[in-house]
Amino acid sequence: KDGNDVEGDLRTAESGQITFTMKADGRYSDLKAAGADLAGNPLVLAENGYEHETWDGAEAENGTVSLSYARVVDTVAPVAVITYTSKADPNGYGTEYYYNKDVTAEIAVTDQYGDSFCGIDFTKLFTVCRKDGQGTVENISSEKTVYKIDKEDGRYDLSIYGTDRAGNALTVREQTPGTTDVFEKTVSCKDGYTAQYVIIRDTTAPVFTFQIT
Repeated sequence: KDGNDVEGDLRTAESGQITFTMKADGRYSDLKAAGADLAGNPLVLAENGYEHETWDGAEAENGTVSLSYARVVDTVAPVAVITYTSKADPNGYGTEYYYNKDVTAEIAVTDQYGDSFCGIDFTKLFTVCRKDGQGTVENISSEKTVYKIDKEDGRYDLSIYGTDRAGNALTVREQTPGTTDVFEKTVSCKDGYTAQYVIIRDTTAPVFTFQIT
């Protein structure tokens, strides 16, 4: 496990079947079994004695059977952090935050196994940035996805959903707009997460008119 030996004494197994349970999170590989019967005959590997789709390879020598494989136990959910940055200080009213300059919304995803073969699978992570209720779902293509709200005025909100390779649903932390270190409570998004805050880009000056009668 994680490059360290995990030993077990299986001499008392009566059924002839050896079971090894991988409970703790970690990378597991290269299972070895050594021993002999009561007459002293060393272990050998029977022909077709392992499932080829499960194990990468197998061999037996001097009573030691070695099975080569790579498996990962992962029960920890990946985390997506949503942050908002702008050169303007927003005016917030409830869950709506108004900006008169460009805004950048960023989604950063981390997993205890990174984006390796056993960590984040970006084909299983999806996000959508909607403008005035309209948007297109797209795959998250890297550990950091950036939306630049810099072209059109409107109401913008984000959604994100997906799992890591082990099937753990994303958890999400969302920054309170206009702050640097204030975040909402981390929540699990098994059924998807829609950002609590709506970003309203408004660069159009209000018009005052009057009439003298």
